[in-house]
Amino acid sequence: MTVPNSTGVASSRQTSRTVPISSAVILTGDAALTAARQELAAGEAELAAAKEKLDKSYDKLIEGEEELELGKEELKDAWDQLQDAEQELIDGWAELEDAQYELEDANQELLDGEAEYADGLAEYLDKKADAETEIADARAELEDAQYELDHLRESEWYILDRDTNMGFVSFSMDADRMGN
Repeated sequence: MTVPNSTGVASSRQTSRTVPISSAVILTGDAALTAARQELAAGEAELAAAKEKLDKSYDKLIEGEEELELGKEELKDAWDQLQDAEQELIDGWAELEDAQYELEDANQELLDGEAEYADGLAEYLDKKADAETEIADARAELEDAQYELDHLRESEWYILDRDTNMGFVSFSMDADRMGN
C-alpha cells in the first residue's frame, strides 16, 4: 500500500501488525540472547586461543623449516667434506702405491749397487795381490837400477879433434874417394 508522507511523496510502507508479546517470551529471548552472547564470547575466546595456538604452531613450523634448511646445508657441507676426504684418501692411496714402487726400485738399485760393489771388491782383492807383486817387482828393479847407478865406475873422458874423430875421418876419406 502507498501512503503519502509529510513531504507529499508517496512511499511504500508495509503495515505491521501488532502482536502482543508476553513477558515470559521476552525473558526467554533475553536469556537465550545472553546465552548466545556468552557462547559467542566463549567461541571468540576459543577462536582467539586457537588462533594464538595456530600462530605459535606456525612460528614453530617456520623455525622448524629454517632448522631443516640449516640441517640440509650442514648435511650438504658434511657430504662435500666426506667426498673431499674420500678423494684425499684415494689420492693418498695412489701416492702410497707410487712411493712403494719407488721404494722397490730404490731397493733393487741398492741391491744392484751392493752386488756391483761386491764384484768390484772381489776384483780389487784379486788384482791387489797381482798389483802388489808387480809393484814389488818394479821397486826391486828400481832398487837394482839405483844400485847399478850408485856403483858405476868413474867415467873416462876422451877429447877428440877432427883428425882423431873416426866419423869425421871416415867422412873425409869417403869424400876423397868420390873425388877420385
